[in-house]
Amino acid sequence: MSYRLTVHIDNVKKIRVEDGFDSKTKKPTTKEILTNTISIRNLKSKTRVDEALNILRNKYKISVGKDRAKRNKYGKELIYISNEK
Repeated sequence: MSYRLTVHIDNVKKIRVEDGFDSKTKKPTTKEILTNTISIRNLKSKTRVDEALNILRNKYKISVGKDRAKRNKYGKELIYISNEK
């Protein structure tokens, strides 16, 4: 069995990417995207998950739950560990 680690990142800048081509104006169309989650798949053990989490903590700032209505997430780091087949 393997694990997947998903982490929500805080203070991420928007990136402008091309998403198509407008035939009327003959110019590429662009949009802004926000990539604020990182997932690491196929981690074989809990120790590998902890190692990957430490690397992400050193490189990024992990988001903290801010919605008071979601009491189980409020004030905690948004980190999810799930099982994979």
